[in-house]
Amino acid sequence: MSEVTLTPEQIAKLMNAGDVVTIEKNFNYSADWNTREWLAQALREMVRQNLSFDVELMKKALRDIIELCEAEVGGGTYQTNCIRMAKTALNELPTSIESLIETLKDKDGVLDPNWPYSEAAKLIVPDFISALKDRNYTIRESAIEVLEKIDPNWPISEAARLIVPDFISALKDKEGVVRKAATNALEKIDPNWPYSEAAKLIVPDFISALKDKDSGIRQSAIEVLEKIDSNWPISEAARLIVPDIISALKDRDSGIRQSAIEVLEKIDPNWPSSEEAKKAVPDFIATLKDIDGWRSILDIRDDDENSGVRKFVYEVLVLIGTAAVKPLISLLTDKDYWVVLDSPVESAVEALDKIGEPALASLIMALKDNDYEVQWAAASALGEIRAAQCRRATHCYPEG
Repeated sequence: MSEVTLTPEQIAKLMNAGDVVTIEKNFNYSADWNTREWLAQALREMVRQNLSFDVELMKKALRDIIELCEAEVGGGTYQTNCIRMAKTALNELPTSIESLIETLKDKDGVLDPNWPYSEAAKLIVPDFISALKDRNYTIRESAIEVLEKIDPNWPISEAARLIVPDFISALKDKEGVVRKAATNALEKIDPNWPYSEAAKLIVPDFISALKDKDSGIRQSAIEVLEKIDSNWPISEAARLIVPDIISALKDRDSGIRQSAIEVLEKIDPNWPSSEEAKKAVPDFIATLKDIDGWRSILDIRDDDENSGVRKFVYEVLVLIGTAAVKPLISLLTDKDYWVVLDSPVESAVEALDKIGEPALASLIMALKDNDYEVQWAAASALGEIRAAQCRRATHCYPEG
């Protein structure tokens, strides 16, 4: 054996690629039991997370690792852990379609041409149905073909009915292909699945999925919720995630921000007036400072991402209204924030202008503040707002 050194990043890349062969080769050639433990754990995690890989290759790799480890000495705890993880993964390994069909061969290894009509085939129908939610496209398609051969009426079987909750749960899987496969299976088994008890029980999970960073999961969750219960926005579970959704309004991903607005509109059209929105104002102000504070310090040009976040946050503060007025005025007097940057100050003034009367009243009060800088900021803001009003008017004449 020679020394093999792999970084965790390299191992993770092999896992995501489903490269069982390379992981096994590195295990066999490595003289370091610590590295071997990482590789055995990688295979274990591939099985546990149900990542995409060739089942038969994985089965062979795990058996080879167990055999190799049991034949060697000197690995101590690492060696024991390798054997344990490989055996655990082997026990949890999904059964491939080919290996299921292998069980139908007679003692001489011959497969009856009429095997789909045998009693033995009917007994493993549940296994084929379970394979319909496999991440591997080939396994899912093969399972459908086999089920159609064994029993064209499999969708109305007891085995199919019992696995409906698993398919419903798979609708919030991180991989779109799995969600699609689950949807197809449910439509075949029971077009009325959204009205089942299993569907109702999992509603809170789908509501929680609305705050996921994956746009596909969020969209799937909304579609499923609309099918199961059109009244989900007024549920207790929906109310509880409002703070998380409001927090997502300042995410750097524009898709997440837009999705958050749409979800909030569904849950509560008056969310800007909610206590949760008011409590989030300091976080929105802090986000503006983070974006522009670093930009001014680094003295680099603004980028589209920062610009998008800033614009969106200001729009949210305008929606929140009165509760955002004082924090916005404070932003105008924050030396670290506005001295270097002009545009954010103009945006803050624009936000105050859009908020309207509550902002004007607070700015006028600020003219009497004991702090000269507050007075100056308020006067400047009022002047900018007055100028903006003039620009919006058809005619504007100076007073006096």
